[in-house]
Amino acid sequence: MKSRVGHYFIKKTMKEEKAIFAGELSNHFYFKEAGGFESPLLALYYILKAIRDNKLSQAAKKYMKYAHSGEINFKVEDQKTTIENILKEYPDGNIEFIDGVTIEYDSWWANIRPSNTEPLLRINVEANDEKTMNNKIHEISSLIKGD
Repeated sequence: MKSRVGHYFIKKTMKEEKAIFAGELSNHFYFKEAGGFESPLLALYYILKAIRDNKLSQAAKKYMKYAHSGEINFKVEDQKTTIENILKEYPDGNIEFIDGVTIEYDSWWANIRPSNTEPLLRINVEANDEKTMNNKIHEISSLIKGD
């Protein structure tokens, strides 16, 4: 289930969906057993319990199916117009407006959203491979910067 980012929206969705766990790409983890609150120590406990004698990098490899950019921030004058201009470049993608705008294709997706707390536009890109991810970061960055 997808939700807008932020404690309020995630906790609300967890309650509605009776979820036991939720997480954000920004490494915020929420647990039903902690009252739906964010609990980085509980997340760490579960990670350490899962890997015990293995190295973390070895344990993580089997879960790393995609190349992910992490959050990239841009300071822009007009967030709404910038997002509209990006959307014009990807008219045939699957578009969602749950949290900002998510553009999805078979081999990649990107989420572009205004920050709730800062005058920034945040993008996250994920792709089937590193080359596609880097190309899409470059494309979207060029649209944002007006290159």
